[in-house]
Order: sequence, then structure tokens, then C-alpha cells
Amino acid sequence: MGKNRFANIGALETNLKPAPKVSNEIKLSLIKPNPFQPRFDEEVSELKESIRKDGQLQAILLMVHEAQYYIVGGHRRFKACFELGFEVIRADVNKSITMADMQRLALIENIQREQLQPLEIALAIEELINSDAYESKGALAKALGKTQTYVSKMLNILTLEKEIIAHLKANRFSIGLEVLNELQGIANPIAQVEWFYKYINDSIAVTDIRAFKKSLQTAVVVPTFKSTQNDKKYSVACNWKDWNPSKKDRFKKELIELMQRYES
Repeated sequence: MGKNRFANIGALETNLKPAPKVSNEIKLSLIKPNPFQPRFDEEVSELKESIRKDGQLQAILLMVHEAQYYIVGGHRRFKACFELGFEVIRADVNKSITMADMQRLALIENIQREQLQPLEIALAIEELINSDAYESKGALAKALGKTQTYVSKMLNILTLEKEIIAHLKANRFSIGLEVLNELQGIANPIAQVEWFYKYINDSIAVTDIRAFKKSLQTAVVVPTFKSTQNDKKYSVACNWKDWNPSKKDRFKKELIELMQRYES
């Protein structure tokens, strides 16, 4: 999914000695967002009103890397204060946090937020795996407090058709993990996109997607015709294991009539 931002993750760790958190008022111009922040967008209108009325009640958490402050926790508070025109913000600075820690903490913080969409989590999980910070999906799942099945289902989202991925990014639809995984199970790309739009237009439910997938698994194989070398006799191969006797008889009768029509 693009350039791996974590290719040199080992080189990013700070060598500063662990230190207790220190509360400071720091200029917003000196603070950079967490580069591992997976959220596509942040709505802070209500938070801005709260801060305008009551002030900043909770400090944001910063780490230091190469004389630069980075946000570990409190992106929404930072954005709200920035949009309100504040010059400084109250922050706790923890010099013991590394870039590797910040990468992991950003994902954990956001997974716990209801506003984060499954695709956003999936992209973040993919980058964590590509960072080689975890030896396996199981290790990553344990660090996130999730099951390995959850991690696998999240990664399945990224195999959806590109049109669906682009639509989810642009519109941030509230489509659950269960629905996206059901869509991912539709192998035909055209059908997958078609059923995606049916779902977001409220014309179907997840049960309809499952029923469609099941119908594909039990669909009757179309009869195949093979001619003999002399091109005078034909054989028919048909999978009718699940056909009832009357359906088989009707098929044979209609097939014989069809062949006789072409022989006359």
C-alpha cells in the first residue's frame, strides 16, 4: 500500500535516558503530529467549543526525537487548540518514549476509538506488520489485545477491489468488519463492486451477501459438449448431483429434442 514508512524503524529510536513526564506549555509551532497516526480525518467542532468555554482540561502527551516534539496522545486536542488560534498548549513530555513505541501506541489508541473505520485500522495493522516490529501476526494481535482472527480479518479488507477501497477512503462509510469480509469473499471483481454499492445504498443486508455467495457455491455447472473425432456423435458432461429426479428427466428430454432438431 505504497512506500513503507517504517523501513528504518530501528534507526528512529531515541537514545535519551528515561525521564519522568514533565508538564510544560509548549509552542504549537514546535510540535509535529504522530507520523503513524492512522485516522484519515478528525472532527473537533464539539471539542473546540469545550476548550473555548472551559480551557484545556487535559494535557497532550509528547515524546522527543532529535530535538523535535511529536504527539503521542491528544491529536484532537492539538487540532482543536490550533484551530482556535492558541500559540501554546499544555503538554506532558516523556523522553523515554521511542518512535517504535509511538507507532504501536498510536494504533492502540485509535483502535479503542469508535470513530475509526475498519479500513483505517487495517491500513495501520498492515504497516505495523511491514515494520517487522512483531515477529508474527499472533505477536501483533497480543500486543493489540486482539485475536489473531481479528488481525487476519482486518488484513482481508485490503484485498477488496481498488474501487471499493477508494470509495471507503473518500467517504468514510460506517461499514462493519463483518460486511467487508463477506464482500471480500466474492471472487468475481465485478460482482464484488456491484454488491458493495447495493449495500451502501441500503438495498441489501449482510444476509443477502451471504445468500449470494452460497448460491455461487451450489450453482449448477453448465453442460459441456464434446464432439467425437468423426464429428457425428456427441457426449454431454453435466454435474447434476443435486438435481431431483424430475429435473433430470426434464433435462434429458429437452436435450434429446434439441439434438434431434439439429440432426434433421
